[in-house]
Order: sequence, then C-alpha cells, then structure tokens
Amino acid sequence: MISFWVLIMPAISNFEHFLLTEVRHTYSGYAIRMGIPVIPQKQRGQICKLNALSVVLNSLHHTYGEVQPFPIRKDKDPLNWMSIRQLAKTYYGSKVGEVYSAKILAAIAADCGFKEVTISHAVYFDDYVKMVTSTIEAGELPILFYDIDENGEPAKMNSFREHATVVAGYFINKNAELCFIVSQWGKFYWAKAEDIFDSASQLSPCRKPEVFYKYGAEWYCMNDMKYYPPELFAKPPSERRAASALPEVDGGLKNKIVIVRKPRPAYNHSFWSQSLTALTPQHPIVYSRNIWSKKILLVKIRLSKASQALLSSLCWIES
Repeated sequence: MISFWVLIMPAISNFEHFLLTEVRHTYSGYAIRMGIPVIPQKQRGQICKLNALSVVLNSLHHTYGEVQPFPIRKDKDPLNWMSIRQLAKTYYGSKVGEVYSAKILAAIAADCGFKEVTISHAVYFDDYVKMVTSTIEAGELPILFYDIDENGEPAKMNSFREHATVVAGYFINKNAELCFIVSQWGKFYWAKAEDIFDSASQLSPCRKPEVFYKYGAEWYCMNDMKYYPPELFAKPPSERRAASALPEVDGGLKNKIVIVRKPRPAYNHSFWSQSLTALTPQHPIVYSRNIWSKKILLVKIRLSKASQALLSSLCWIES
C-alpha cells in the first residue's frame, strides 16, 4: 500500500499531549505499555510489508546488536550489495516490492540474519491481543496486517487495501478500550485493537494480485492514482507489471502476526556468526530457493478467553 495521502488516523505528534488526551489515568498512573525503542521509517512505493519488516529488524539491531540487517532500498546504502526490497524481487517473486505472504517476510528476515521468526495465526480477539501484548512485553515487535480506508483507519475491504504496521506499544483509552500504538509512514499512530482485529479477520486468504504502473521513478496501482494530481498520469506509463498470484496453500495474511525474535549473542567467528548465517553473495541460499518448504514456525493459537486477565495485568506508568 503506497502512502502519500493525508491521513485522519490519530497520529501521535506530542507524547505528553497524547497521554493527557487519550490514555486512561487512575491513581496508579497511565495505563500504557511501550516496547523497545522504534524509529518509524517513511515509505516510498509499494513496500508497506517490507517497510514494516525493516523497522522491526533495525529496532532489534539497535536494541540488541549482533545482526546488521540490509537497508530497505539500495539507495539507502549505495555501498551495500543487497537490500530488503531487492531480496523480495530477486528471490521471492515480488515485482515492485509487494509481498502477500507472511512466510516470505519470515524468509527475508532469515536472509538478513534473523533466523527465529514466528508466524502466529490468531482467529479469536482475546488470543490476538494476548499475542500482541506478550510480544511487546518480551522485548520484541509484532507486525500486523489489515485493510485501511482512504483516511488510514482499519477497514473491511477483503484485502483490497491490505496494509502492514509495527506495534510499538499498547494502552487503555479513556473509554476503557484497548488500543495499539503503531509505526507507519514515518510516524506513530494509534487505533483500537478491536478495529484492527476485525479488519485482519476479513482479509482474503488468497488476495487478487495487483497490477502496477510506472510513472517517472515510482510505481502506482490503480487505487493509488485517485490521491495524486491528474497531470502526474497525463502520459502513458513507461512500464506495467502484474504481481504473481499467491499459492492457496500459503493462506495469505488473514489473522497473521509476524514476530521476529530478538537475536542471540554469537561469537564473531563461531559457526552461528552472522557472516555464516546471514545472506552473502557466496551464500548457497542465493542459488537454491524453495520458500514453501522453509521451516518457518507457524503457531495456531487456540487459547481460552483472557481479555479480562490481560487488562488487569497491564503495566502502568507512574504519573
């Protein structure tokens, strides 16, 4: 999902003002829990899933060290031989940076040296919330997938406007509703957890492939064009590319949560060092790919309702 339009989705530009106006406060303090430090990254082009992954990998790197991920694009680090977007295009069938599969995101994370990735499938709201909040509490960052409307709010569009965000924290608002603080488009925003879950639950398990058109240096899909000046598209596109259909066995991004586990310490010259496990020009994975047989951990969560227990155990920030 390309992101150049003006959003109405609540943005957090001043954290103190956000606490005062949105977050529930009692004698104990503010009902909010933030995870590890997150630096939002601006998005350019059809790369919202890859951008979310890049935010997570960079946050894990800056917090725990050990693994240095590839840049999101080559122009972010011209001296690097590879980028996350180039990985998706070269080895995983992406045409312009689009990704429809959680398994592909997990594989790209592994190529960057982050070998432990969990793909969670939570079909009940309480389980979805438990997975998100427990991930934050464990010092990791969940990636969520859902549709957004023209204002950036969670919507129900059968994957027509499928999007990805990184959860940086969660809180209880003044109406006693659980909300997620998400990183997207270079800023922090917030949305109700229930709205995000409802949108995630209606995503298509096998979405219709998009068609992209190149105008100037950027790629656009038909839906994006309504948000730009008409003169930008006055001339015919210089190139057209159609995304590949997702195999039905994959299941798409419906109710999926991708969790890249924090890296484990390793000796620089040990068998498990980054130089041997991360993708390099000489790495054999460059020449042999079979994403559908990769051993990515898929967790199907079927827990009992636990929302009340969750809310009662929230970490409170002293006021």
